[in-house]
Amino acid sequence: MTALLALALTLALALVLTLAHSLSLLPAMHAQTVALWASHLGLLASGWVLASWRGRQVRRQLQALKTSAAPTVARPDAAETLRAERRRLALDLHDGAIQPYIGLKLAVEALRLQAGAGHPLEAGLQRIVAMTEAVISDLRRRAQSLTQPPTSPLRCLRTELEHQARQMRDFHGLDIAVQAAQTPALSAQLHEEVSHLVREGLSNIRRHTQARSAEVRIDCKDGWLGICIANEAPAGVRPFTPRSITERARALGGRALVCTQVDGRTDVRVRLPV
Repeated sequence: MTALLALALTLALALVLTLAHSLSLLPAMHAQTVALWASHLGLLASGWVLASWRGRQVRRQLQALKTSAAPTVARPDAAETLRAERRRLALDLHDGAIQPYIGLKLAVEALRLQAGAGHPLEAGLQRIVAMTEAVISDLRRRAQSLTQPPTSPLRCLRTELEHQARQMRDFHGLDIAVQAAQTPALSAQLHEEVSHLVREGLSNIRRHTQARSAEVRIDCKDGWLGICIANEAPAGVRPFTPRSITERARALGGRALVCTQVDGRTDVRVRLPV
């Protein structure tokens, strides 16, 4: 569900429209209508990129806030400052990311209705709607967690990762196997951080490889939580460092490394203290 994927999908849809018109596959649609649809799709892609960029900004602010909020909030004025900052970040998340995604969803739904039932583009547009709904739900949950304590218990880590795997399969056709041994109860913050790490790893596989399958393995031993995100790849893969994953692991007191097998299979391994 990344901005680049949305951009690629919308450009592909625009290309389909143009080719369909040039081959007279859409006789009922005039050239002006085709151009209008292609323009709409380009605007949607731009909006998705903008919303995702703003979402990354807010996530960086959240990480900085967590780092600065280390265990020395003793004075009442400091505690109130922290609460005010969290409220501001929640508003930034709402106005700078959630609202653009809602606008994107409404625009795509309007295009789907205009296309009508049975139109060749209906399934693709419905998929974009489902993707935006998933992102909006996730962003709303994160905004609420900034200002209110969770009202329901966290899903177990395996359940959360299996949910991510289903989304990757349904939206992108990437088959993810999840293997999670019994893990200790994680704090809400660590649970969220692990979810972020895995989501970023799966997104990297989808964006940067041609893999059609991948695997997520979770284990815990001697006070360390191990995360392995593996994917098939051709031999001769160039060495790389997943910057976001590495930085997040380091900020949590852990480490990340990439192991490339002889057959090209790539493992991104993360270890975090629990």
